[in-house]
Amino acid sequence: MATPQIWNGSSWTPLTADKCSYWNGSSWVVPTDIKYWDGSAWQTIFPGSPPATIGLRATASNQANAVNTLDLTIPATVEVGDMLVLVVAQSFNGSPLFNAISGWTKQGEQRAGAAAYTLAVYTRLAQAGDAGATVTTTSTTAENYTAHLRAYSNVNQTTPLDTAVVFGEATVTATTASAPAITVTTTGAMIVAVYGVPTTTGTTLSATDWTDPTGFSDELTTCTTNTTNNTALATYNMLTPGTGSQGPFAATITQSRRWALATIALRPA
Repeated sequence: MATPQIWNGSSWTPLTADKCSYWNGSSWVVPTDIKYWDGSAWQTIFPGSPPATIGLRATASNQANAVNTLDLTIPATVEVGDMLVLVVAQSFNGSPLFNAISGWTKQGEQRAGAAAYTLAVYTRLAQAGDAGATVTTTSTTAENYTAHLRAYSNVNQTTPLDTAVVFGEATVTATTASAPAITVTTTGAMIVAVYGVPTTTGTTLSATDWTDPTGFSDELTTCTTNTTNNTALATYNMLTPGTGSQGPFAATITQSRRWALATIALRPA
């Protein structure tokens, strides 16, 4: 198809992004792209436009004491093609601990040294019917159990992960630990940092007990509430400032514990 044209009052001129600005309620915004259907596929009108920015669509979480099954409701605002990042954690040191989930890709597990704590990361591109549905996670033993789900828009549909998930651990107790460095290959990637600890017996951690990693936002924290070691989990995200090696990313808590850690990089569409 030839380049689309627009009438400027005296002649036909090529259609460009700035000529398609729209009012968002407070300012004029230039679209990153407009697509048309050529009869078999969607084609871009502005092939030189920058990719859309990855955004956090929604989050969800759940926790329960001494269980081996935990349900989590996918937010109703999730759209087809969103990247779903599911992190689960339990107060048990097992390998493997978490079972496969139909339709999801298990990226791996990480233990917190010798401590009774293991987390796992799963991913999925949202499909029709996912919004508002329940995802059921299971493990091989009944322990304190928590889960986070983070949904991201404008993620690459062919290669949603910019690189493999990187896992790490702090095997010696400390109040500070770092999600591992990750090598980003695509400009505009979104980094998701994951931090997990078993609490001191009979205690809990809330959001105020966490000091966020520098540059990250959209904090989500959970903690079980049992009289044993509880399962605390915190997740954050940050758009990368560039490509190449990024991190490590340090976070701090109010207890000295062993840590399980992960870093995830999402590729923009």
